[in-house]
Amino acid sequence: MRWQARWAAVAALLLSLTLLAGCWDQKGISDRAAALMVSIAWNPSGRSDWTFYFPNPTVTVNSQSQIKSTQQLYTVAVAADSWAGAERAAQRLLDRHLYLGQLKVLLWSSNLPADAAATLVDAYNRQGISSKVTYVGVAQAPSLPHLLQASPQEVVPRLKWQHVFSCAPCEAIQLSEPFWHVWDDVHTPGMSPVAPYITSSGALSQIAVYGHRGPPVIFTPQQTLGWALLTSRVTREVLTLSRGGERYAVTGVHGRATTRVAWTGGPLQVDVHVAMSGALAQAPYGTAGRPADIRAIETTAARLLLADCEAAVREANARHVDPFGYARSLLFAHPEWVHHPGLAWPALSSHVAFTVSFNLTTPGVTT
Repeated sequence: MRWQARWAAVAALLLSLTLLAGCWDQKGISDRAAALMVSIAWNPSGRSDWTFYFPNPTVTVNSQSQIKSTQQLYTVAVAADSWAGAERAAQRLLDRHLYLGQLKVLLWSSNLPADAAATLVDAYNRQGISSKVTYVGVAQAPSLPHLLQASPQEVVPRLKWQHVFSCAPCEAIQLSEPFWHVWDDVHTPGMSPVAPYITSSGALSQIAVYGHRGPPVIFTPQQTLGWALLTSRVTREVLTLSRGGERYAVTGVHGRATTRVAWTGGPLQVDVHVAMSGALAQAPYGTAGRPADIRAIETTAARLLLADCEAAVREANARHVDPFGYARSLLFAHPEWVHHPGLAWPALSSHVAFTVSFNLTTPGVTT
């Protein structure tokens, strides 16, 4: 009987090692349908249009010169009223296991209201193995199919918006929002979630800001630049200035904003200092190095940026949103105020006192 007990112990040990290895449910790449993108065209009736994009397995090194970029992805389109329902419907059309661990881009239509967007974000986060670093974007529903493209001449397609969002040197303003960041903003009191807004032409210079309810507020390019200045997201902007009938160009504009928030009832009291710098790239002949001209250009640039900041805060107050996180900053300092009866976060406005400074450099050869 002793040898039987030993064999039972060995069998139990082998079984436990197999289970603890974590590979007992592993599926090979040939058994997975790894979605690279998902787009959601929201329908107020409840059944939205969901499109899952997969890499075309027929694209090889030998075939890449013959296959168009529009053929490098194949799609599965379904109608569903929830994320789980969309996955189930898509799985019925696939002969492989639907896998979201490699998802790169998640786009939804700009008519998706705030509460539905929050529900969608939570639902995606609950769906098993799903990428939390996928990039989120917003566009008009008719534009979604045209925005989801793959780059040409790629054996493994590199998605256009994945590259745009992940390429820091490509953006003058850091508009990219990974999924985990949007999810965090959804669940943080005093913060209005933000996602980059892609126009029908593919331009990327605006944001969609989600308030307490209803569709998002689409900031104009000027308001978006103001938001970026106030949240330290400007990395390499270009300013075109006009002074005395002459035109100047300033490149590499970047800097940081320093913020202090206080509340004694009524609007939040916010003091912001935006310190920016840039290089003078173009100026009328003979004026590039004169100190008086440099100071005048700095003042003109500071006033332009100040107007952008004011436009962003004015729109945020009018639409009762806070994409700057001022209310969140207050709660970080005073977490006991989260349930304060005087703080109505969706309707709270901010009184912001701005100061903008600009430091201009003159690289290159000057006279």
